Amino acid sequence: SVFSFDESTGSYEHNPEKAKELLAEAGYEDGFELELYSFQGARPYVSQPIQASELVAADLRDVGIDVEIVTNEWANHADIFSSLEHELALHGWFDIGHPSNFLKTLGLEGANTGYESEELNQLALDALATYETGEQEEIYKELQQKLHEAAVSIPIAHNDYTAATLSNVEGFELDILGIVRAHDAKITE
Repeated sequence: SVFSFDESTGSYEHNPEKAKELLAEAGYEDGFELELYSFQGARPYVSQPIQASELVAADLRDVGIDVEIVTNEWANHADIFSSLEHELALHGWFDIGHPSNFLKTLGLEGANTGYESEELNQLALDALATYETGEQEEIYKELQQKLHEAAVSIPIAHNDYTAATLSNVEGFELDILGIVRAHDAKITE
């Protein structure tokens, strides 16, 4: 797993009845219309984006939100996403598995969400300002909790990379990005 990953953050509860209650409390008891932007073609983090968008749209429709899926080629989608010209968008992330990278990518400094929190940005800077691993871990865990509470972006899946080797292969590694590290691999007797 990634350094400082906080398993206690948990996942979001799937509770359509509670979602309907919250929508009613917010003044949307009759629902509303929404455009969900998606893209065509597989990416490293989602192999079937249109099908994934259809699943998200179905869940939203179950609580009374009328969803239209808007599909674009990747380049157009990326432009729409980064310029915040969307109401809701399917997107992903595939990069170096360090919290300073993905926490910023997924929610800090308005990273393609429009959400800006001085408190959370400062936490991220505090983590980067120290070389003390224990202190970094504590800060990153607090940051994860706060991002989870803010629901800036909602992760729906992640890649799970696997590789098989014979029992007599040593030095083979599969890193967090699914990249094979075999430069030290060797076959033993």
